[in-house]
Amino acid sequence: MLNIGLVNPQAVVSSFDYHRAYKTDYEMHCLRTANRIAVTGHQVAKQAFLDKQSEYDIHFFYLKAIKHTENESPYSNIIALNNNGSILHYSQFDQEPPSQFHSFLIDAGANCNGYASDITRTYSMLNDPFSSLIAALNEK
Repeated sequence: MLNIGLVNPQAVVSSFDYHRAYKTDYEMHCLRTANRIAVTGHQVAKQAFLDKQSEYDIHFFYLKAIKHTENESPYSNIIALNNNGSILHYSQFDQEPPSQFHSFLIDAGANCNGYASDITRTYSMLNDPFSSLIAALNEK
């Protein structure tokens, strides 16, 4: 019997879930490295925001810092300034800087041997209740 039509048998799914729950030393090394690479990019992107660069420029500063092409990134980056940060999966990358800078949302990762990081951060240019909220969340 070929079990045609049997989709995601529980015994197989449970076996996969069990083995995915634990990482080898090699996998942990790759995940840590991917995160270190991404943190470097996030720091460069944050500085580009503070320097009032466009979304487009911030995106490419990030890629240059992590030494990835867009195809090598684990997923499409989200680089959103001001109101664009409220758009789910925003991916337009305005090429001109906005007239005013209020906030910056970045969701961007990096790869190491096929293992990916996924880091999301939000920053505020202003000293306002939103920046206080961000600071409080970062304390936790």
